[in-house]
Amino acid sequence: VDPDDVLRGNDNETYVRLVSPSPAPTVSKAPTVSLVPTRSPTSPAPSTSPAPSTAPTDSFAPSTSPEPTPTPSENGPPPAMAPSPEPTETANPTKRPINEGLDDDKDCENDPYNALLFPFVFLLLGACTMQLTSKFAPNVPYTVLMLIEGCLVDWWASLDDNDCPFNPMQQTLAIWAHMNGDLILYAFLPALLFGDAMAINMHVFKGAFWQCMWLATVGVLASAYVTGYVAYLSMPYDHPPSLYLTMGAVLASTDPVAIVALLNSVGASTVLTVQITGESLFNDGVSMVLFKLFFDTYRGKHTGSLPKFLVQQFLVGPLIGILCGGVTVFWLSLATRRFSHEHATIQLVVTICCAYISYALAELADSSGVLGTVSAGLVVAWRGWPLVVEPEALESVWEFLEHAGNTLIFALVGVITRRVAFGSRYIQPRDFFYAFVLYLIVELARLAMIVASFPILSNIGYGCSKADAAFMWYGGLRGAVGLALAMNVHGELRRDANDEKNDDDGQKVGFIFLFMVAAVSFLTMTVNGTTSRWVVNRLGLVKASEARLRLRARVKESIEKHAVEGYEKGCLEHDHDAEEVLEHVTAVKHLRGSPSARPTIATGRRASTRGFDVRAAKTFVRGFEKAAAPLDVDELVLLREVVYHVVKAEYWGMIEEGSLPRRSRAAFKLIESADSGLDDTRTPLHDFDLLHAAIAKSTAATWLDRFFNCLDSCLPECVTIDNRIHYALAYDRHETAYYATRAFVAAHRHAQHQVAEFFGREGKAGDAPQTHAEAVVILESARQCASAERRIKGVTPHLVNLVKTNIIAQNVIDIQHELIAKLVRQGVLTPGGAKTISDELDRDSAALGAARRRKGEAIAMLHVEHHAGPKQSHDELSVSRRRLVELRLANVFETRGTATTDATMSTSQATVGI
Repeated sequence: VDPDDVLRGNDNETYVRLVSPSPAPTVSKAPTVSLVPTRSPTSPAPSTSPAPSTAPTDSFAPSTSPEPTPTPSENGPPPAMAPSPEPTETANPTKRPINEGLDDDKDCENDPYNALLFPFVFLLLGACTMQLTSKFAPNVPYTVLMLIEGCLVDWWASLDDNDCPFNPMQQTLAIWAHMNGDLILYAFLPALLFGDAMAINMHVFKGAFWQCMWLATVGVLASAYVTGYVAYLSMPYDHPPSLYLTMGAVLASTDPVAIVALLNSVGASTVLTVQITGESLFNDGVSMVLFKLFFDTYRGKHTGSLPKFLVQQFLVGPLIGILCGGVTVFWLSLATRRFSHEHATIQLVVTICCAYISYALAELADSSGVLGTVSAGLVVAWRGWPLVVEPEALESVWEFLEHAGNTLIFALVGVITRRVAFGSRYIQPRDFFYAFVLYLIVELARLAMIVASFPILSNIGYGCSKADAAFMWYGGLRGAVGLALAMNVHGELRRDANDEKNDDDGQKVGFIFLFMVAAVSFLTMTVNGTTSRWVVNRLGLVKASEARLRLRARVKESIEKHAVEGYEKGCLEHDHDAEEVLEHVTAVKHLRGSPSARPTIATGRRASTRGFDVRAAKTFVRGFEKAAAPLDVDELVLLREVVYHVVKAEYWGMIEEGSLPRRSRAAFKLIESADSGLDDTRTPLHDFDLLHAAIAKSTAATWLDRFFNCLDSCLPECVTIDNRIHYALAYDRHETAYYATRAFVAAHRHAQHQVAEFFGREGKAGDAPQTHAEAVVILESARQCASAERRIKGVTPHLVNLVKTNIIAQNVIDIQHELIAKLVRQGVLTPGGAKTISDELDRDSAALGAARRRKGEAIAMLHVEHHAGPKQSHDELSVSRRRLVELRLANVFETRGTATTDATMSTSQATVGI
């Protein structure tokens, strides 16, 4: 009811009682309006006696008389009747308080758009966490850390305890903490369930189907009842058994994310992985059905006939899912054009929609949305993958959706858990103890279920060993689905309590329920999750046989053979024997001291150069001019555009193959020069002019150089740390310049060859241009290459050799990484075996990086020693040092007057190991 309409008398079926804090006839800043049902127009007149009041308030009700009669008040005369109070600072009824339902007296409005801040903040934190844990703590479950980070972020935001309005971070946390429970289920569960179901190995799943079904039906039912009944007997809370059974159903669902990732990384049996994943998918659906049954019973909702309810849940939902999955597979079959970006996008959109629509349709039919989504995902896994145009892209998107879902759910649970555990008056110290007791009950209930089911599990499907059964028990982590259901319970009970004006009891039950489930999930992930790798090794689940070890050794020999071939090819291509690589790359260390360590000397071959020089290009142009061949200006402009595109594509190819470092600024400068050249194709090719301007600007003296010059003049002669820092920065700039110039020449040589070969007359390929426009474009490109080559000749050979060594080393590492990934896709190498070799390559890469830094510093320090001189007086040394600062970049990184420098370098190489 609109309070303004009531006060104006527009609602003739409602009495209005105005509560005023003072007898003064003024309207308070936030007037309280309560609506009391009145008689109908045909009812007898109400009594004129005032209703009893428990608070000193002024009451007023409209009567049928022409003049309203005010009700007497104990505190003084009643306030005058205002026709309509002015809305002054009244809370917006469409905005909910951000701390509604929490133990906080603040009642502030929130801005809905601030809700977008939560997912991006925690996804960014998740990316940082994943990068750090993969390097420093690979055994720590990612989801555990996100739950902890959710607690910490909410605590950090709570430190800003100012009055309203709250800051954006507090608002976004509160909006998500008060999110509707059903919305949480609809937003996160379909993506998590469909992604796991679609990625399952269907052949192994069919063999393990009855094992999964037994664990997901009989096992879940037994675990839920045992957990609920024992918790009912063990805990001191005065709650009905239906609530404990609801908690047992929630805690019966398992989360395979962390465990499956562990099994894949260590190379465990595919059968065990599928058994754990399949059980999790189906027990999520069964526990959801039991959750509905027990929770509706606790809330007093009528579920109807139990057989009808079970049939509707276990039959209608899967049928809807199978139908949605079939439609999805049919749609996928209509979009199978290879190399079509549109069809790949269509397939991705269809699979995502299938996940959410199957869940929504099953829920609309009062069935299990979880079973519907899982069934749809299994149908797509069974018949859909051969139809996918870009499997890797589809897998990447679904992996991201699962990652995002797990990240946000666990972060949200961390936020709510902190508020429940440390910010609520309902949670007492004893609740922490009983949360640990509940964790023990859950673990013992699952252990009893696995032990009782072992005779059956070992005789159906693929069978089950004692070690497999033990890990099934220990690896039964509680995660996203259970937490989402717990948040649903918390939200529903809070809403029921608010509707029934019984805030305390309903709020307390919801808080304790969520706290217990979150605590058990946290304990299973921290205790079981962090020790699962140790348990896997102790149970011998990844112990490789002698035959497998021999096969792995042969595969490693093949990888090393490809690495040797890549080393020899790189040395010949760059005309440089990178013997330093043999000291740090394990796969080629055996070449040390052999003739193969120096391929250019052993074979006598040199790098071949593709493309044309300026003299040859001029010959082609003069030939067309003598023949009076017309010059097509439109073709010339088009060919320039083609050259720029070919050059740009070649840059990307260099980045992919590792000859152009991804983190080097050279990559950005090169791509930018090609894009800038495309802006003006009416003028001759000029991309190196643009590139050279950028290179000259980066290598010229900057404010940083001037700062180090000033610092160097102020420091005593014995302090050289400033020189080292300055040389490190200068070395990086000149290395970038060399990378850019070298890549420019290689890309333009490739573009010249492409133009000459693929634009011949009548489709005929040749080594010479076929039109006047082709010859002109090749000449323009050759002139740009000549300018770049002159720039390369101005770089000291030591820097050139160091860069070539880096390129060859990175190429050897990349060859091994690519071969390992290929062997894993082909099934020759298991993920566990691949991880062992990949870890070795990561150590080699780290050693190469350290060696590169040492050698760059050695080059700079040799020039310091050369220009400073060993025997100089104090004044001479000061002058020499100042002169050295001025000529630092020119003498260290360029070959102006390098005869003496090179001689000094050659006599000092043995000392510094370069």
